[in-house]
Formats: sequence, structure tokens, C-alpha cells
Amino acid sequence: LKDELRDIVIVGEERGIQSYGERKLIAMIDPVDGSRNYEADIPWSAISIAIANGKKDSPKLGDVFFALLAEISRNRIYIYREGVVKAIGTDIKRRRDPKNIVLGYFDSYESFKALELYIKNCEGFKVLRILGSAALDIVSVALGNAEVFIDIRGHKLRNIDVVAALRIALALGANAYLPGYRDPLELPLDTTVKIDCIVGFNDTYLRKVLKILEKIGFLERAS
Repeated sequence: LKDELRDIVIVGEERGIQSYGERKLIAMIDPVDGSRNYEADIPWSAISIAIANGKKDSPKLGDVFFALLAEISRNRIYIYREGVVKAIGTDIKRRRDPKNIVLGYFDSYESFKALELYIKNCEGFKVLRILGSAALDIVSVALGNAEVFIDIRGHKLRNIDVVAALRIALALGANAYLPGYRDPLELPLDTTVKIDCIVGFNDTYLRKVLKILEKIGFLERAS
């Protein structure tokens, strides 16, 4: 990116914030989302890149005009460009109704309680999967390969992990809630922040999760 675009600020996981030339563009990069999977040769990890206009004082997710999520183990690349999502190595096929799979991270009493209540209050059998790449999980929800993604572990997730995936998922029709932000599109790009993140296949599924989180008091504590 530095060689091709020249005037760019790169916000990365490994080296923090680095500036090259003028700040015409800003890029947020996660070289490997799902690094433990990658190290263990588990085929669920991805490269994540989001690029926005760097001339704005406080660029946000809503300013991202290009996002890329590339699966490392499979030749699949999802690309967002100015409102349109395309793919290389696969077809973009968003299911009419999502699979009854719940994705996310569950390693606290609160997260397990939310999961338990969600399963009890929803119709039909639910399958839980903890796959290890939040970015790929979020796009999977948007495609309908799962119905929700839940991570309320207490800000262990970072914007670097999911910014490209969120841009792609929202463009595909998914809905997201980030506690502390009125709109997920307000997620900042010029610094790293820790977040909680809930994504639903559509607004109906997202509201089901938020109703549960309100019941256990999470939304009030997170606001």
C-alpha cells in the first residue's frame, strides 16, 4: 500500500500508526485475523484491509470506500467498493433465511447467560460455533450462513479486527450494534479502540439479541 498509494497513513496491529507522505488516505490493516487458527493450521483466518479518505479530521467506518477481506486458506476474497460488494473465488449468495447457527465468543458468565436466554427465547434448534475469526464470522452472518454474531466479552475485540468485515456486512444487508456508538458507521479509523460487537443477519435478528442483552442489564452497563 505504501509503494502503490504513497500518501497514506496505515493503522496496523503490529506497528501501530505509520505515516507515509501526505495524509490523503488512511488504511486500517489486520494482517491475520484468526492468528491462533493460522498458527495451528486451522482453515479459518483472513487478511483485512479498509481504506478511507485520510483528509477528514476523524475518519470513521462510514468513510471507508474500499474494504477487502481475504480468506487465507481458501481462494476467496470479499471486496467492498463504494457501496457494492463483489467476490473473487466464490459467488455472493445471501440466503433468504439464515442458518440457525450462532457465532461468537463466549468466555464469561454474562456472555453465556446471553447465549442461554437467546436460545431459550428463539424458535427452533440453535447450533453454537466458536470459530476464531471475528471478521469471517461477521461476513458469514451477512451471507446467511449464521444468524447472529455475539461478542460481549468486555472489549477484547478491536476495531482493526472487524472494520473491513463490518463495511462488507452492512452493505450486504446485515445490521450491527456496537455499544457506545449510536451508529456502527461512527467507529473510528485513525486510532485503535476496543469494542463489543453484535451483528444480526437483519434487523429482526439483531433486535432479538438486543432484547436479551437488555434483560440481563448489559445494554445499561455498556451505554
